[in-house]
Amino acid sequence: MLILKYEKLNSASYIPHLDTLRAFVRTIRRAELAINYSEGFNPHMRLFFANPIPVGTESECEYCAADSPEPPEFFLESFNRFAPPGICITAAAATPENPNVPHIANACGYFIFVKGAERFDKEISDLKSEPVIITSNKKTSDVSDRLISIACNGGKIYAVTKAGAENLRADRLAEFICAKFSLPRTVDILRKNLYNISGGKITSLDEYIARKYSISFTNGK
Repeated sequence: MLILKYEKLNSASYIPHLDTLRAFVRTIRRAELAINYSEGFNPHMRLFFANPIPVGTESECEYCAADSPEPPEFFLESFNRFAPPGICITAAAATPENPNVPHIANACGYFIFVKGAERFDKEISDLKSEPVIITSNKKTSDVSDRLISIACNGGKIYAVTKAGAENLRADRLAEFICAKFSLPRTVDILRKNLYNISGGKITSLDEYIARKYSISFTNGK
C-alpha cells in the first residue's frame, strides 16, 4: 500500500472530489502504473481518498492511499509526468496497510487571506475566546469549540479547525470573519496541514504516519 500526499492548486482546486478520483484513475492508466483492483461485478482501482475539500479551496496536503506494488519513488515520478495541471504528488511512502487518513486526521490547518484583515490582527487572533456564530443549512450555532486555534499576523490568518464529524469549514470561518469586521468577501484559502490530535498533543499527519509505521516519505515535485 502506498500513501500519497498531493496538492490541488490553481484551477485544480475547482475540480470536485469525484472528478479528482477520475483524474487519478486516468493518470495512473496513462502512466501505466501497476495497481490492484477490487473484486466483484464492477472492479475498480483500489484508491482510498481522505475527506473531500470544498470546491475552490486550494490545498498542499491532500492524501490518497493506493494499493500498488510500485516503489514510492517510481509511482511519484511517473504519476507527476502525466498528471493534470495543478495536481502533483509531493510525497509518497509504502505502508503495510491503508493508514485510513479520514479517521486519523481530526484537524486541519488553513491559511486564510482576506483583504484588509491586517487592520484587525489582534481582534482576529482573539476570536478563540469569543463565540463563533455560523449559519449552515438555515441553522445558526456557536462553533467556537471547533476552532482549535487562530492567529493573524499582518493580515495573514492561520487557523486550525476540527475535521471529521464536527468539522469547521475554513470558508465558513472566513465568511464569519468578513461579516464580523466588515471586510470584503474576497477570500483565498489554502489548506496547509492536516493534524492528528490525541492525548492533548497535536502532530502533523506526515509525522504521525511516519512514526506509526516507522517509515520515511520520498519527497518530490
